Amino acid sequence: FLLEGTRWFQGSKSNRFAEGGLQELYDILEKVRRERSIEHLTEEAELIIRGVVLDSWKVEEQTEEGITKRIIRTRLDVYDVLKGTVEESSISISTIRKGFYSPEWRMRVPDLKIGEEWILFLKSADEPGYYPFAGVNGLFLVEGDDLYRNNNSRILLHISPEELEAKVRLALEGGE
Repeated sequence: FLLEGTRWFQGSKSNRFAEGGLQELYDILEKVRRERSIEHLTEEAELIIRGVVLDSWKVEEQTEEGITKRIIRTRLDVYDVLKGTVEESSISISTIRKGFYSPEWRMRVPDLKIGEEWILFLKSADEPGYYPFAGVNGLFLVEGDDLYRNNNSRILLHISPEELEAKVRLALEGGE
């Protein structure tokens, strides 16, 4: 973003993609900060788990309108449940890999690869089952003591997996 007086714009001065007042920009940034917060994600999630990716497979399904849904189903070995209940030792989640089919649960997500450990904030819907409702904001890659928001662009968070879990527990107890 470039600032000019009390206005912001994105792009170059001669080719602006978007622009507006500074207060609008501050409001947008505050909304993003709030929606990415562990407290908000914890409140919105139906299920929060920590587990390792066992396998994934691609599925193609047709909607009633004849549109092809290209879905990836990923199965994880769950070894910690921070919120909600998991009846078995593994769980499958659904993400859409590409196409024009855009249900409300479609969100951009990173690639979940076999053997990777993740902390996932999930919701469920009739159609996909469990899905990452917050996209990249609710999926945390665990590598030792490091925590990443995304395994594709590798955004290192400056908290450990255990600190994230403690924030979730505190949020569940109604703390800040």
